[in-house]
Amino acid sequence: MERGAREMDRALSYNMLKDNKPPVRRIRPVNGGLSLEDTDVFCEEEPPVSPDVRKAALRLGRKHGFEEMHARQVAHLALLIFDQTRRIHNLQERDRDILLAAGLLHDIGATVSYKKHHKHSRDIILRSGVSGFSEVEVRMIANVARYHRKKTPSTDHGLFRRLPTTDQERVKRLSALLRIADALDRSYSNAVSDIKVESRDRKLFFKLRGGSDMLLETWAFNKKSHYFGILFNVSVSCAVERMER
Repeated sequence: MERGAREMDRALSYNMLKDNKPPVRRIRPVNGGLSLEDTDVFCEEEPPVSPDVRKAALRLGRKHGFEEMHARQVAHLALLIFDQTRRIHNLQERDRDILLAAGLLHDIGATVSYKKHHKHSRDIILRSGVSGFSEVEVRMIANVARYHRKKTPSTDHGLFRRLPTTDQERVKRLSALLRIADALDRSYSNAVSDIKVESRDRKLFFKLRGGSDMLLETWAFNKKSHYFGILFNVSVSCAVERMER
Protein backbone atom coordinates (compact mmCIF):
# COMPACT_ATOMS: atom_id res chain seq x y z
CA MET A 1 0.00 0.00 0.00
CA GLU A 2 2.78 2.43 0.93
CA ARG A 3 4.68 1.65 -2.27
CA GLY A 4 1.52 2.19 -4.30
CA ALA A 5 0.93 5.51 -2.60
CA ARG A 6 4.47 6.66 -3.35
CA GLU A 7 4.12 5.67 -7.01
CA MET A 8 0.84 7.56 -7.30
CA ASP A 9 2.46 10.56 -5.60
CA ARG A 10 5.09 10.61 -8.32
CA ALA A 11 2.42 10.30 -11.02
CA LEU A 12 0.54 13.30 -9.65
CA SER A 13 3.50 15.44 -8.62
CA TYR A 14 4.76 18.62 -10.25
CA ASN A 15 7.66 18.16 -12.62
CA MET A 16 9.99 21.04 -11.81
CA LEU A 17 11.97 20.54 -15.01
CA LYS A 18 9.09 21.57 -17.28
CA ASP A 19 9.34 25.25 -18.12
CA ASN A 20 6.95 25.62 -21.05
CA LYS A 21 3.27 26.04 -20.27
CA PRO A 22 0.68 24.63 -22.70
CA PRO A 23 -1.35 27.21 -24.61
CA VAL A 24 -4.48 28.62 -23.02
CA ARG A 25 -7.59 27.10 -24.55
CA ARG A 26 -11.01 28.72 -24.80
CA ILE A 27 -14.15 26.66 -24.35
CA ARG A 28 -15.88 26.02 -27.65
CA PRO A 29 -19.52 24.95 -27.99
CA VAL A 30 -19.95 21.22 -28.54
CA ASN A 31 -23.40 21.44 -30.12
CA GLY A 32 -23.17 19.86 -33.53
CA GLY A 33 -20.23 17.73 -32.54
CA LEU A 34 -16.50 17.75 -32.99
CA SER A 35 -14.19 17.93 -35.92
CA LEU A 36 -12.06 14.81 -35.52
CA GLU A 37 -9.60 13.55 -38.07
CA ASP A 38 -10.33 10.20 -39.70
CA THR A 39 -7.60 8.49 -37.71
CA ASP A 40 -5.97 10.01 -34.70
CA VAL A 41 -4.15 9.16 -31.49
CA PHE A 42 -4.34 11.63 -28.63
CA CYS A 43 -1.01 11.60 -26.86
CA GLU A 44 -0.02 15.07 -25.70
CA GLU A 45 2.75 15.54 -23.18
CA GLU A 46 1.39 15.65 -19.63
CA PRO A 47 1.59 19.19 -18.23
CA PRO A 48 2.67 19.81 -14.64
CA VAL A 49 0.41 19.54 -11.63
CA SER A 50 0.82 21.93 -8.72
CA PRO A 51 1.74 19.98 -5.59
CA ASP A 52 -0.35 22.41 -3.54
CA VAL A 53 -3.53 21.27 -5.30
CA ARG A 54 -2.84 17.62 -4.60
CA LYS A 55 -1.75 18.21 -1.01
CA ALA A 56 -4.78 20.36 -0.17
CA ALA A 57 -7.22 17.75 -1.49
CA LEU A 58 -5.39 14.88 0.19
CA ARG A 59 -5.31 16.77 3.48
CA LEU A 60 -9.09 17.22 3.39
CA GLY A 61 -9.65 13.60 2.38
CA ARG A 62 -7.44 12.26 5.15
CA LYS A 63 -9.20 14.46 7.69
CA HIS A 64 -12.40 12.59 6.87
CA GLY A 65 -10.78 9.15 6.55
CA PHE A 66 -11.46 8.66 2.84
CA GLU A 67 -10.46 5.67 0.69
CA GLU A 68 -7.14 7.12 -0.41
CA MET A 69 -5.88 4.54 -2.87
CA HIS A 70 -9.13 4.58 -4.85
CA ALA A 71 -9.14 8.38 -4.79
CA ARG A 72 -5.57 8.53 -6.08
CA GLN A 73 -6.28 6.01 -8.81
CA VAL A 74 -9.40 7.79 -10.03
CA ALA A 75 -7.62 11.16 -10.03
CA HIS A 76 -4.69 9.66 -11.93
CA LEU A 77 -6.95 8.10 -14.57
CA ALA A 78 -8.97 11.30 -14.88
CA LEU A 79 -5.83 13.26 -15.71
CA LEU A 80 -4.76 10.65 -18.27
CA ILE A 81 -8.13 11.00 -19.98
CA PHE A 82 -8.05 14.80 -19.75
CA ASP A 83 -4.61 14.96 -21.39
CA GLN A 84 -5.51 12.59 -24.23
CA THR A 85 -8.83 14.20 -25.14
CA ARG A 86 -7.84 17.88 -25.15
CA ARG A 87 -9.06 18.50 -28.68
CA ILE A 88 -12.45 17.19 -27.63
CA HIS A 89 -13.08 18.95 -24.34
CA ASN A 90 -10.97 22.06 -25.10
CA LEU A 91 -10.60 22.90 -21.40
CA GLN A 92 -7.86 24.95 -19.77
CA GLU A 93 -5.08 24.05 -17.36
CA ARG A 94 -6.98 25.38 -14.34
CA ASP A 95 -9.75 22.97 -15.22
CA ARG A 96 -7.19 20.18 -14.92
CA ASP A 97 -6.49 21.30 -11.34
CA ILE A 98 -10.22 21.32 -10.60
CA LEU A 99 -10.53 17.81 -12.04
CA LEU A 100 -7.62 16.62 -9.90
CA ALA A 101 -9.23 17.98 -6.73
CA ALA A 102 -12.65 16.56 -7.64
CA GLY A 103 -11.11 13.21 -8.50
CA LEU A 104 -9.34 12.97 -5.15
CA LEU A 105 -12.47 14.03 -3.24
CA HIS A 106 -15.28 12.46 -5.27
CA ASP A 107 -15.93 9.70 -2.72
CA ILE A 108 -15.20 11.65 0.46
CA GLY A 109 -18.92 11.60 1.20
CA ALA A 110 -18.82 7.83 1.68
CA THR A 111 -17.33 8.56 5.10
CA VAL A 112 -20.79 9.86 6.01
CA SER A 113 -22.82 7.20 4.21
CA TYR A 114 -22.40 5.30 0.95
CA LYS A 115 -26.04 6.02 0.16
CA LYS A 116 -26.12 9.32 -1.72
CA HIS A 117 -22.41 9.70 -1.05
CA HIS A 118 -21.99 11.88 -4.14
CA LYS A 119 -24.20 14.48 -2.47
CA HIS A 120 -22.37 14.10 0.83
CA SER A 121 -19.12 14.70 -1.09
CA ARG A 122 -20.57 17.89 -2.52
CA ASP A 123 -21.60 19.11 0.93
CA ILE A 124 -18.26 18.33 2.61
CA ILE A 125 -16.34 20.16 -0.13
CA LEU A 126 -18.63 23.18 0.09
CA ARG A 127 -18.44 23.28 3.87
CA SER A 128 -14.69 22.71 4.16
CA GLY A 129 -13.38 24.45 1.05
CA VAL A 130 -10.15 23.41 -0.67
CA SER A 131 -7.03 25.46 -0.06
CA GLY A 132 -5.72 27.23 -3.16
CA PHE A 133 -9.10 27.51 -4.89
CA SER A 134 -11.47 30.47 -5.04
CA GLU A 135 -15.04 30.24 -3.77
CA VAL A 136 -16.37 29.80 -7.30
CA GLU A 137 -13.79 27.09 -8.04
CA VAL A 138 -14.73 25.25 -4.84
CA ARG A 139 -18.36 25.26 -6.01
CA MET A 140 -17.16 23.79 -9.31
CA ILE A 141 -15.16 21.08 -7.53
CA ALA A 142 -18.20 20.26 -5.41
CA ASN A 143 -20.39 20.01 -8.52
CA VAL A 144 -17.95 17.83 -10.44
CA ALA A 145 -17.63 15.48 -7.44
CA ARG A 146 -21.41 15.40 -7.05
CA TYR A 147 -21.91 14.40 -10.70
CA HIS A 148 -19.41 11.52 -10.76
CA ARG A 149 -22.40 9.17 -10.45
CA LYS A 150 -26.17 9.05 -10.74
CA LYS A 151 -27.77 12.14 -12.33
CA THR A 152 -25.91 14.34 -14.77
CA PRO A 153 -25.62 18.15 -14.46
CA SER A 154 -28.97 19.92 -14.68
CA THR A 155 -30.29 23.41 -14.05
CA ASP A 156 -32.97 21.70 -11.97
CA HIS A 157 -30.25 21.44 -9.30
CA GLY A 158 -29.78 24.69 -7.40
CA LEU A 159 -26.01 24.63 -6.86
CA PHE A 160 -25.37 23.92 -10.52
CA ARG A 161 -27.96 26.46 -11.68
CA ARG A 162 -26.29 29.24 -9.70
CA LEU A 163 -23.01 28.81 -11.55
CA PRO A 164 -22.30 31.14 -14.49
CA THR A 165 -23.16 29.56 -17.83
CA THR A 166 -19.52 29.13 -18.83
CA ASP A 167 -18.75 27.37 -15.53
CA GLN A 168 -21.78 25.12 -16.00
CA GLU A 169 -20.25 24.03 -19.31
CA ARG A 170 -16.92 23.34 -17.61
CA VAL A 171 -18.62 21.25 -14.93
CA LYS A 172 -20.42 19.20 -17.58
CA ARG A 173 -17.20 18.39 -19.39
CA LEU A 174 -15.18 17.67 -16.26
CA SER A 175 -17.86 15.46 -14.76
CA ALA A 176 -18.05 13.47 -18.00
CA LEU A 177 -14.33 12.75 -17.68
CA LEU A 178 -14.59 11.91 -13.98
CA ARG A 179 -17.45 9.47 -14.52
CA ILE A 180 -15.28 7.42 -16.87
CA ALA A 181 -12.26 7.57 -14.55
CA ASP A 182 -14.37 6.37 -11.62
CA ALA A 183 -15.76 3.53 -13.72
CA LEU A 184 -12.22 2.39 -14.49
CA ASP A 185 -11.55 1.64 -10.83
CA ARG A 186 -14.90 0.02 -10.15
CA SER A 187 -13.24 -2.92 -8.39
CA TYR A 188 -11.14 -0.61 -6.17
CA SER A 189 -8.12 -2.70 -7.18
CA ASN A 190 -6.07 -0.35 -9.42
CA ALA A 191 -6.69 -2.83 -12.23
CA VAL A 192 -6.07 -0.26 -14.98
CA SER A 193 -2.41 0.72 -15.16
CA ASP A 194 -2.56 2.85 -18.33
CA ILE A 195 -5.01 4.26 -20.88
CA LYS A 196 -4.51 5.08 -24.54
CA VAL A 197 -7.30 6.98 -26.31
CA GLU A 198 -7.61 6.73 -30.10
CA SER A 199 -10.17 8.11 -32.51
CA ARG A 200 -11.49 7.14 -35.92
CA ASP A 201 -14.16 9.25 -37.54
CA ARG A 202 -16.55 10.04 -34.68
CA LYS A 203 -15.55 7.07 -32.54
CA LEU A 204 -13.30 7.06 -29.48
CA PHE A 205 -11.51 3.90 -28.41
CA PHE A 206 -10.16 3.58 -24.88
CA LYS A 207 -7.43 0.94 -24.74
CA LEU A 208 -7.03 -0.21 -21.15
CA ARG A 209 -3.81 -1.80 -19.98
CA GLY A 210 -3.56 -3.90 -16.84
CA GLY A 211 -2.86 -7.29 -15.37
CA SER A 212 -6.43 -8.53 -14.88
CA ASP A 213 -9.54 -9.14 -16.97
CA MET A 214 -11.11 -5.85 -15.73
CA LEU A 215 -14.64 -7.24 -16.03
CA LEU A 216 -16.05 -4.79 -13.50
CA GLU A 217 -14.20 -1.89 -15.06
CA THR A 218 -15.41 -2.59 -18.60
CA TRP A 219 -18.98 -3.09 -17.37
CA ALA A 220 -18.88 0.20 -15.49
CA PHE A 221 -17.22 1.97 -18.43
CA ASN A 222 -20.01 0.94 -20.78
CA LYS A 223 -22.54 2.29 -18.29
CA LYS A 224 -20.85 5.55 -17.27
CA SER A 225 -19.34 6.64 -20.59
CA HIS A 226 -22.80 7.25 -22.03
CA TYR A 227 -22.89 10.86 -20.85
CA PHE A 228 -19.48 11.56 -22.40
CA GLY A 229 -20.75 10.26 -25.75
CA ILE A 230 -23.88 12.40 -25.65
CA LEU A 231 -22.09 15.55 -24.48
CA PHE A 232 -19.38 15.41 -27.14
CA ASN A 233 -21.42 13.70 -29.86
CA VAL A 234 -19.08 10.72 -30.26
CA SER A 235 -19.42 6.99 -29.78
CA VAL A 236 -17.22 5.55 -27.02
CA SER A 237 -15.93 2.02 -26.48
CA CYS A 238 -13.13 0.28 -24.63
CA ALA A 239 -10.95 -2.77 -25.02
CA VAL A 240 -8.55 -4.49 -22.63
CA GLU A 241 -4.90 -5.08 -23.43
CA ARG A 242 -3.64 -7.64 -20.94
CA MET A 243 -0.08 -7.14 -19.73
CA GLU A 244 2.21 -10.13 -19.51
CA ARG A 245 2.89 -11.25 -15.98
